[in-house]
Amino acid sequence: MFIIHRRLYCFLICLMMVQSYAVEITPGEPNKLALIIAIGAYDKATSGWSPISSQNDVPLIRSALNKLGFDNDNISLLKDQEATKEGILTAINELANKANQGDLVVIHFSSHGQQIFDDNNDELDNLDEAVVAYGAPVNERVYRANNGSRARYDGSLHLRDETLGTAILEVRSKLGKDGHVLVTMDNCHSGTGTRGTAKTRGGEAPLIPEWVEKKSSAKKDDAGGLGFYDKSTTSRGATDNLAKFVLISGASADELNYETQDDDGNNVGSLSYCVSKVLQKVPEGATYRSLFANIKSEMAIKAPRQAPQIEGDIDYEIFGGRYIAQQKYFALKQVNGEIRIDAGKLNGIAIGSTVSVEKAGATGPGTDGKSLATGKVISATNFDATIELDRELKLANSVDAWVFVTSQMVPEISIKVNLDSVLDDELKVAMTKAINDLAIAEIVSTAGDLKVKSVPARGAYAFEIFNSAYNSSLLGGPAKGNDYRSAAEVCTNTIQNYAQGQLFKMLELEDPAYAVSISRALPVKAGSKNLTDTLDYREIMDKGGFVNIKAGSYIFLELKNEGDYIVYFNIVDIEPSGKINPLLPSVNRSGNVMPNPEELMLKPREKKILKYPIGINPPYGNEMFKVISTSKPFDLGSTINTKGMSATARGARGESPAAIEVLLGKSFDKSFTSRGASLDEEAGGTNTFAFPFRIVK
Repeated sequence: MFIIHRRLYCFLICLMMVQSYAVEITPGEPNKLALIIAIGAYDKATSGWSPISSQNDVPLIRSALNKLGFDNDNISLLKDQEATKEGILTAINELANKANQGDLVVIHFSSHGQQIFDDNNDELDNLDEAVVAYGAPVNERVYRANNGSRARYDGSLHLRDETLGTAILEVRSKLGKDGHVLVTMDNCHSGTGTRGTAKTRGGEAPLIPEWVEKKSSAKKDDAGGLGFYDKSTTSRGATDNLAKFVLISGASADELNYETQDDDGNNVGSLSYCVSKVLQKVPEGATYRSLFANIKSEMAIKAPRQAPQIEGDIDYEIFGGRYIAQQKYFALKQVNGEIRIDAGKLNGIAIGSTVSVEKAGATGPGTDGKSLATGKVISATNFDATIELDRELKLANSVDAWVFVTSQMVPEISIKVNLDSVLDDELKVAMTKAINDLAIAEIVSTAGDLKVKSVPARGAYAFEIFNSAYNSSLLGGPAKGNDYRSAAEVCTNTIQNYAQGQLFKMLELEDPAYAVSISRALPVKAGSKNLTDTLDYREIMDKGGFVNIKAGSYIFLELKNEGDYIVYFNIVDIEPSGKINPLLPSVNRSGNVMPNPEELMLKPREKKILKYPIGINPPYGNEMFKVISTSKPFDLGSTINTKGMSATARGARGESPAAIEVLLGKSFDKSFTSRGASLDEEAGGTNTFAFPFRIVK
């Protein structure tokens, strides 16, 4: 097993984080080149590693490659004694020298794997992942038995992740943006022991010599940093012309990788067997994601204790240039007439939401023309939902199907307001009536979401509204009215705005065709608002990767269109208190919309830094920018500032406001309730993206 997690193959994974473009492979048939590395005949006496059945994996992988059009003349084999660390690197280098722009490359590993002490302080746990090349020792004790009792093992016989990553980077660079590299790794590095008698590919303790333990314990406190992020920046600015890259491994971080048996009873690697079986029958236009779904299904039968992993450019056609948008899906958790998914109200899924169950690997509902089943949500919590199906599912494994949500519900909003601290009886009665008239609010005697408190004032009805969670004022200070009616109106308007903020914070719509994300927030040097003075994104990130922005500073946002169509977007700001504000576009003091909504547009796959500096001001705490993107220009700024009247007026003129404008406009109606409201009709072609950050002093 070769582990995929936040530390694993940090260097490799950083090479995957590239900007991808929907392009077709250049005319002319690309070469198909492969390298199979099979190390099975380990010498236990000199290395401490037991032999494994890697030689039986070779015909499996070779046969699968032949089915994909790889000629045997272009499939190189490196095995056993040849596959030392230097031998592997030489073979990969020769592969790179042989390859041309746009070629297709597969590299397969069947071997032991192991964690080994970190030699350059770039891992959080002080351990690198490594392929156990031929001749690499299982521990320093074995190394000393063959090299003298005082010998130190420096790790030079293992093939570390960074070293392998650099070698594969050379291959990707040689292939260029139209090429593809697929790496499959049937090995393992660690675990707590094996269950049963199945042979594992690795499973030994991390290799940490005594001299390294002493050295690392003395400097562990100084070894900070994320490692992954630092390495991911080393190739910044040079990744656009790299080949697509996909890495598939046999198990997750806390699992061992077991051998299994093929159809003839031979011992083989579990991933090698399943990859071979699936590659024998790849349908035209299949993506790496759908390929992996089938591998996962086969692994559930052959290696049920393992969860294979995939990373990289997985939504491209296998060895093709076309990007295929993958709609969001959920895995089945239960099959008994009902199914459960790990998504609920916080994902916009509530009682009444409808779903479509598709074969694993589908890019969306109805991909193959006919769904396996359809259903409706019959119960939901914040985090999961239970679904009743229209027919029984007949599946060998739950991983054989994916669940797509075909209609989402508006998140249920009911703001609880406490008026116990309103001391003026006349004002309290007026507020009670006004709040009870709001369909999205109710008065409670408990703490509630909001607390209204009287404030002493002369000749006016003054009060403050506090967010109980933050104990901060929604209005930044006291509010007032000349009479109790006007004061009650200010109160209900504020509560309604807070409810809208909660609604948009919880709203999650997903349409990959119109997906726009904030890729970076770039801080500006103190005292400047100019794009030329922006600082590195890492300047505002803490060790956990969370963005912290100082009050009084300015930032610029970098946005990326992830889809294949022209997209229009708006951004709203949701303050720590819950208040919602238009960010882009917004209405200035003269009543003009800035910028014009038609300017807020991104072309397919476009990434750009917006030219508008954004000032960051209190209140302090966790804030959120919400990006809403659709297929046509829209203006949430005007909708917020006119309390929904602009969207209503456009509809009355025969214009067609965007669905999200209609939804926001409705929320200004006192009779608006989110219970049972479906986004089925209104939100087609709409995508949301949340960018949370913290405002600090």
